[in-house]
Amino acid sequence: MYARLSTYEAGSGDIDQLVEAFGGDDRLTQMPGILDAFLLVNRSSGKAVTVTLWDSEETLAASAAAATRIRQEASGAAGGTIQVVEVYEVALHLAEGRA
Repeated sequence: MYARLSTYEAGSGDIDQLVEAFGGDDRLTQMPGILDAFLLVNRSSGKAVTVTLWDSEETLAASAAAATRIRQEASGAAGGTIQVVEVYEVALHLAEGRA
């Protein structure tokens, strides 16, 4: 399993717009290989993080261009900026196998 982690910065009053922009876009959920996605926000600082989980390195790589567009559109809608985008191999997943 692989993960893409992206960090964003927006005004503290713009977090709701960021949440709305990401939540209202179903393109990500339709991408082959996506397993899960999270949007973490800190309303006081205006910082946010997205974490997407992919079934393989290949599906993560294949999603790169479309994911870039989604990030740019969502952060732009909230007047924010994309700070960093990184890829990781998921070496441990505690929830895996839990009922």
